[in-house]
Amino acid sequence: MATYKIRWSVSATPIVEVDDVDDASLATVTLQETIRKSIGGSGELTHGGDVTHGEWDGGENEYGEASTSGVTIGVSTTQFIWVKHTGYEYSDATTLGDATTTRIKIYIDAECFASLGAGEAMVIPVGGVSTATSYKAKTASGDAIAVEHLELD
Repeated sequence: MATYKIRWSVSATPIVEVDDVDDASLATVTLQETIRKSIGGSGELTHGGDVTHGEWDGGENEYGEASTSGVTIGVSTTQFIWVKHTGYEYSDATTLGDATTTRIKIYIDAECFASLGAGEAMVIPVGGVSTATSYKAKTASGDAIAVEHLELD
């Protein structure tokens, strides 16, 4: 018998960009003055082994189409979600379209709770405690965006 687990980690570094001032200082990038460190965490979740959304095979996945109606990235039995904005419009499940900076919105049921720009990704470690029935990635309008996603039950 196999035990299926997913491990993840996230980090963020709050910074301040200071412009240069003629004859006074150089432009600098430094840690934000009150936080003064990178922040983050990690976790692990045991799941049933089912990949129910996000078509993965041999290390490759098919792109989801984040349109105005959205692409399903999770359902009521979801344990873990990973979703990434590819930075490209959706052409088909295996082909990327033109580069784009249009943001995608992440919904839990009817509530938008996050927005991702080109190249950005997020994890949602649900862990079986949510009462949500649907998780979707959508665009507000215009062309559909290609997303990579993984949903584990």
